[in-house]
Amino acid sequence: MKKIISTGALAMAAVFGASAALAPAASAGAKPTVYYSMVWQPHLRPSLIAFGAGGSFFIKNIDWKYLSVDGTKVQWWGHGSAEGFGTMMIDNCKPNCAMGHYHKYPITLVKLYRVRYHSGNPYFTRMDVFFGAGWNHGNIKTYKLGKWGPG
Repeated sequence: MKKIISTGALAMAAVFGASAALAPAASAGAKPTVYYSMVWQPHLRPSLIAFGAGGSFFIKNIDWKYLSVDGTKVQWWGHGSAEGFGTMMIDNCKPNCAMGHYHKYPITLVKLYRVRYHSGNPYFTRMDVFFGAGWNHGNIKTYKLGKWGPG
């Protein structure tokens, strides 16, 4: 069962600098940095991030790894930042959002960064979304993260 969370393209990674892949590993006793969804629910490497309660805009199938030059999978989830690729889904809300149709935009790059602490646990407070295709193509949108997900 997949968890739903409210709230290849190596060239696209250059947009954000691939900083998480190069980040040093956290010490053995360090708590992993998490993404918080609604009401402070922590998630490590979420496969879906939703924007708002209506579900008309979300990024799914987020993969927090990439294939390196030698073909090995490299994690892009570090203590200071995380980067992943996914598919953006946007409801056209025509004639209304309940009856609208979703448009799919693959290869959307997501970057989580700016670590803060909640009850002693590190979490990301910013998210950049690079729109690789379709609506808003080539633009980067920054979202603040907090108790209620992206805002």
